[in-house]
Amino acid sequence: MPIITLLALYMGDLPNWITLWLKTCGNNPDIRFILIVDKPVEANLPPNVRVMVATLLELKERFSDVLGMNVVLDIGYKLCDYRPTFGLTFKEELDGSDFWGHVDLDQLFGHIISFLPQHDIYKYDRIFHRGHFTLYRNNEIGNNLFSMPHPTVHAKDTFLTSKNTWFDETAGIYQIVCHNNVPQYENNHVVGDLVPRIPRFALGDKSLNRRHQAFVIEDGRAIQVYEENGTIQRREFMYFHFQKRKFPDILEAEFEPVSSWRITPYGFLPGLPLEWTGKTLDENNKPNYAHIYQLILSAGRKRLHFIGSNLRKC
Repeated sequence: MPIITLLALYMGDLPNWITLWLKTCGNNPDIRFILIVDKPVEANLPPNVRVMVATLLELKERFSDVLGMNVVLDIGYKLCDYRPTFGLTFKEELDGSDFWGHVDLDQLFGHIISFLPQHDIYKYDRIFHRGHFTLYRNNEIGNNLFSMPHPTVHAKDTFLTSKNTWFDETAGIYQIVCHNNVPQYENNHVVGDLVPRIPRFALGDKSLNRRHQAFVIEDGRAIQVYEENGTIQRREFMYFHFQKRKFPDILEAEFEPVSSWRITPYGFLPGLPLEWTGKTLDENNKPNYAHIYQLILSAGRKRLHFIGSNLRKC
């Protein structure tokens, strides 16, 4: 079995579901996790999770030293653009790993190993392509993919601008990898990407959605429960990703003793129903229209900020 290390970098106050994130890390004891934050973590850590404390300035200096340039890194979100360089930047922390990868905190993991290529994993230098989960081979090729040539995409341009360029996703490293015919593994059906711009939870892969469905962590597995042809079915995913949603604080005492919980548009609920029916599925996936309202307000504020910034430049 390959040795895999996953890194998550986060600046600021951790999300209020961090204990659930850590629980799902602990459900993957065959994978190492490194959580890099700018303040100590006040939570019980599973044995396979290590916390590393570093300020944004310290990380900027580390990236600059490794990349040989004075990089731009003024806000935490810009860290996403540096993900393809983690193999070099955190070389010491990744020592002994066959693969390394990057993940987010707005996701909950199922059984990760089950969804990786089982018999030929070492033939790939890159596995998956999303910012919230990508693996790289921890060798000379995998750690330097970002510096490979491309006619229009150049890593240096990303590291010298304050703008987020989505270099860790399809706009950047993915183009470089494809252009250079790097062996890459992909399977979009195993990613439970929950669409942020609708009031209910629905999967980004529309072919997998059902009229009555709910999403749960069940004994360490990320499960879509749904009704089809009058019967209750289950589909397992590598993880669920629920971006751009704000949830109320959880009562940790309610979740500490349970191994299963529901992920709803209104937040997390401990335990599972005694029985799944079309009704209980709908009860656990009620539309949250307030979330849509907040998204619209947030988009409006960003638009006004953008206009104001451009006016000040005139």
